[in-house]
Amino acid sequence: MGKLLSVAAVAALFALATPAILAPRTTSGRTIQRSDLQYDRAARQRLILWTARHKGRWPLAVYIHGGGWSAGDPAAGGGDKPRHFLDRGYVYASVTYRFVPDVTVEEQIGDVARSIAWLRANAGHIGADPDRIVLVGHSSGAHLAALLASDPQWLAAAKVPFAAIRAVALLDGAGFDVPTLMAPYPGETMPYYGKAFGTGEARRLRLSPIAHLAAPNAPAWLFLQDAARFTGYAEAEALARPLRAAGATTLIVPVPDSSHMRLNEDLGRPGDFATARLDAFLDQVMR
Repeated sequence: MGKLLSVAAVAALFALATPAILAPRTTSGRTIQRSDLQYDRAARQRLILWTARHKGRWPLAVYIHGGGWSAGDPAAGGGDKPRHFLDRGYVYASVTYRFVPDVTVEEQIGDVARSIAWLRANAGHIGADPDRIVLVGHSSGAHLAALLASDPQWLAAAKVPFAAIRAVALLDGAGFDVPTLMAPYPGETMPYYGKAFGTGEARRLRLSPIAHLAAPNAPAWLFLQDAARFTGYAEAEALARPLRAAGATTLIVPVPDSSHMRLNEDLGRPGDFATARLDAFLDQVMR
């Protein structure tokens, strides 16, 4: 495992990284800077950080992309999302991780946990509050976010206080209950899931957020579901019900006139239905 970088090393990385302007300014007039950085040694252990000059410590939004555990790119966290989060007073990062089958799902979760540790360790340099973090995950990235927010072992291994995760927003999530989802498929034949979770029933359950919902959990959970995917609400409710019983705040929002991919692509756009629900939820739970 690579070591977290010192503040001096981070400053050097920022100097070497080529700043890119996402958009000239935020709505409030702040210049936006994008930097591509490594949080560990492997090529895929990297993140894109969007910052704007500000006073004090802003909460940190960490986006985790999807891709069936075997593909994807942190650019999926781009589009209108960075400027929107900066406008809302958040430092914003989109992280990537190594893929199945080169690594296991367990190692992927460890990668994301280490990216959060890196961001926390360097929070002073980027103007972030290390103890007010929102995880935003799409598709299989929502599975990774939900595991981090429900099973404390992963953040503990990266020396991240579990209480630092203040809220979770899951965009049309996948893999909340892996054994149930894979039950109709023999062996490892289910697309994406087969390579990621294999044939072992115990491992499938261990890597399911639904198996880790006794307290502690992250205190606030938002599920933004494609309204046309009729099983999505039931899957979200199966996860949300025990979370509520354990004391968490949960909200499930079916998103109309969208799709699995559009829900992610449209997030952050002015007038977007899901974005407005996300903003209202975070305003409530991040006070």
